[in-house]
Amino acid sequence: MRPPLHPALAPSAPQVGEEIILYIAGNKSDLERHRVVPRQEAADYAVSVGAQYFETSAKSGRGINEVFASMAKRLLETRKPSSRPGSSSGAGLRGNLLVVDDEPPARSGGCC
Repeated sequence: MRPPLHPALAPSAPQVGEEIILYIAGNKSDLERHRVVPRQEAADYAVSVGAQYFETSAKSGRGINEVFASMAKRLLETRKPSSRPGSSSGAGLRGNLLVVDDEPPARSGGCC
């Protein structure tokens, strides 16, 4: 069972039930000397509300990819299989979720 939600999130609880996935991003990690909330306090709070905690910096990009990769992985792991007809998975397609790899294909030899 999930720990109690923060009061700001409680109004959405009836709509999402136990299916909510919470993430807390401690942003501005590039400004460590100006830190207001100790890292351990933030991590402990995340645990207390059943959230994942990441330290990020929008300025440097540190931790951003990790947050979104973790979210995507967790959503795929917790997604309920669809029982609708015609929802079979194809290459790269999982139910209503299309997984796109936007990395350009590696070039082999040649100049262009």
